Amino acid sequence: MSFSPDGVFLIEGTEDNVIRLWKVKDNGQLIDFKHFAPNNSGVDSLEISPDGKTLAVSNGNGVYLWDIASGRLICRLTNRTAKFRELSWSIDNLTLAVSSNMGIEVWDAISWRQIENFEILKGRLINLSWSPLGKYLAVSRDGRRIQLFDVYNESMSHTFISYSDVQSLKFSPDGKKIAAGLSSDRVEIWDISGNLLATLHGAISSGNLYVDFSNNENLLVSNISVRNSEEGIYAVDNLQIWRTDEWQPINSWKIGNQYVIQDLDLSADDQTIAIARTDPENFRWENAIEIWDLTSNENIHTIKGTKSAPLSVWSLSFSPDGKTLAALSRESVGYFYEGQMREIVTLWDVEQGELIWRSEDLGVENRKGLPGYYPDAIDWSNDGKLIAIGTSDGLIKFLNSENGKMINTLQGHTMWVTGVQFSPNGNLIASVSLDGTIRIWGIK
Repeated sequence: MSFSPDGVFLIEGTEDNVIRLWKVKDNGQLIDFKHFAPNNSGVDSLEISPDGKTLAVSNGNGVYLWDIASGRLICRLTNRTAKFRELSWSIDNLTLAVSSNMGIEVWDAISWRQIENFEILKGRLINLSWSPLGKYLAVSRDGRRIQLFDVYNESMSHTFISYSDVQSLKFSPDGKKIAAGLSSDRVEIWDISGNLLATLHGAISSGNLYVDFSNNENLLVSNISVRNSEEGIYAVDNLQIWRTDEWQPINSWKIGNQYVIQDLDLSADDQTIAIARTDPENFRWENAIEIWDLTSNENIHTIKGTKSAPLSVWSLSFSPDGKTLAALSRESVGYFYEGQMREIVTLWDVEQGELIWRSEDLGVENRKGLPGYYPDAIDWSNDGKLIAIGTSDGLIKFLNSENGKMINTLQGHTMWVTGVQFSPNGNLIASVSLDGTIRIWGIK
């Protein structure tokens, strides 16, 4: 509902696709003055202009303008399908702002032409990666869209449209390239101007791909499927390494025929890789962390959960010195898609493969946003003293890396925090969320 500025009219949008204009009497009673049928399903929002002459009505199919005196439909502003549209008039009657999951649009109320479209503010944000000098943040938005955010100027620099849904993003160490692991068993390499440099293909079109550059920038590692000629089958996940000068594969070895990889991370010295993997036949107990030596191609440790302490690992992060590995586990409590789950961090000794500590449950029951696998939800501070966690209740929590105790919490996001990452200089931390916002925080 919405009152006119002078209090004479009250507008009501109803579920039966009727907009009712009521005239307010002096004694507080209402008169059913006029009906407007929008010829569309439902009403999301409605607002009367400050001069009381025009009614703006929004639903999932568009925004409509009505002349209040005559009941005549003036125009339809947009025919884009969107959700959750809200309306706001400027006080001078000259502009109308429309917000939705598609972004924020600003319309000229004289010519009814769009004058602004802030798509920077639209959609769900999943992955993020800082450029080495801290100037840019690469984020993935609503599946196939990759956007480069200029931190200094607070604006989007470029938008790339990938072949399929983005599962992971990584900047190259020189800051000139971005690698994107896609859901279609391929890796795309982009430069920061939005040019596609290379596409690395797997053998089958399924699975979630995660990528990482070596710190010397000579190599790119990913879990990608390859044909196993000896067994005559496709291996679901293999580790494969490419040279970045010509994007040629130089090494590959099998992780397993049925294992699905949830995340991977390279140590700072490029000698060790950690893999979080799941057996799809038994999601609850067969999750494990595998630690591989990249020089010898040997599996150093396989860390498995137990029934009393399951390892439902979603995100991995090596400490800056590479000696310890932090793992974020999310264990379902009840039905997965109801969002009830425990969020726990474990810290592991890489050389021995032994547990150092296990945190308390970091989540709460008030979770907002559909559960999903978000590999960027954990990161180490540059000095190795803090571990940052993005939680399903919209918070960023900081743990003491020595003992796993929580020492600070940042509040601001309204939905699931899907990614956190410390800036290269360690003074900032960036976060992205299903609420469609990028937030940058100062670190004391």
